[in-house]
Amino acid sequence: MKIQGSRVDRFFQKTSHLITGIIQDQIDGWSASVAVEPSAGPAQQEFRMKKMLRQNQARFGKESVYVLSNHFSLAEHYRSQRLGMEADTHYQKSLQLFEAELQERGELPSLQKLIPACIGGGQDAASLYEKAADFYQLYGGSEKSLPLLQRAQELLPEDADFPRRCQVQQKIARVHMSEEDRPEAQKIYGQIWNEALQHYSPTSPELGLHAEDLARSLGPGAKSEELWGLSLSLAAQPRTASALSSLAKQYAAVGCFEHAQKLRNHSESLQLEDRVRSAPVSNLLRQDLKRLVEIYQACGDAGSAERAQIRLAHVETRLALKAPLSW
Repeated sequence: MKIQGSRVDRFFQKTSHLITGIIQDQIDGWSASVAVEPSAGPAQQEFRMKKMLRQNQARFGKESVYVLSNHFSLAEHYRSQRLGMEADTHYQKSLQLFEAELQERGELPSLQKLIPACIGGGQDAASLYEKAADFYQLYGGSEKSLPLLQRAQELLPEDADFPRRCQVQQKIARVHMSEEDRPEAQKIYGQIWNEALQHYSPTSPELGLHAEDLARSLGPGAKSEELWGLSLSLAAQPRTASALSSLAKQYAAVGCFEHAQKLRNHSESLQLEDRVRSAPVSNLLRQDLKRLVEIYQACGDAGSAERAQIRLAHVETRLALKAPLSW
């Protein structure tokens, strides 16, 4: 029976970890026996977290994924205390435990549920890499943080929604911007913008934020100015017919013609709704109602189209009754 090389490698790795672990356990045991718990403050928190780590290591094993949360808690603690080397050690251990467990299991879905609990409220396994990347961006720059964010992008659940995927993409784009890699940042923000146009309504403030990100990545220029204007208009949450008409022109200026058409229809429908509300029965009212029905149908608003159609039928009946008799 042929033994695969990777299995042999893992055997020797586990053996070496076991030997070094026994030696380290002796050292840790001696240190713990003479250590006195501090009375309060960060030192007390560190003491208790280390104690819990030792207990879980004894219970589950030093290389178990179930001690990942203890290493991550210590990493976050040391980061808050600006102890970069100590934080680095425990972040690296957390990532190492995750990758080893992923290789052992051979599948990701179960870890998508386990890891958020381990790191205190993360959304998924990718959150582990995002938080580590935030640390390394401060202590090591993009050279260390970018690979972690790219790994986070790979680990996102297959059913992750647009806001979650966008969250990781934006972090990657910001790293490129911080390194003056404007073309790559522009490419990512452009991808986000195109997907956001499909995800949000034309008047959504979220679209304004994405327009602003893309404008920043583009730098000075006509396209950037148009996007900034669009962003400011969306932040004002336009609701009136005139404001929607102006917004439609801004969308058209940046090449978003589908959104521009939707807003023109919305603007026209508001004007017509206001006009037919108190208009007398006339041919003009009939034409306005016909146009309203067309707009509602184009927008997929079946309920409004049906109500407008009922009123149109009533107006046409009234007009027919007023017409002179013809024999």
